[in-house]
Amino acid sequence: MAEIFNHDTTNPELKPCPFCGTAPVWYLKGNNFTKSRTVIIRCPRCRAEMQSSGIRLSGEELADIVMGRWNTRAV
Repeated sequence: MAEIFNHDTTNPELKPCPFCGTAPVWYLKGNNFTKSRTVIIRCPRCRAEMQSSGIRLSGEELADIVMGRWNTRAV
């Protein structure tokens, strides 16, 4: 599971941006006690972004889902 912080953080598990190669940052909006949570991964250089929101999933589960999608590359 991903370690959750409420501020931007780099993560060694994330691959670089598929468009420009810059290391992305990610952050969590909300927490496990708020009604909804959103995990956002963003490239600080070209601003490519991926996010996922949920009500029933914890922040850690959402982070794992979004990080897996970000790291997926076409063959």
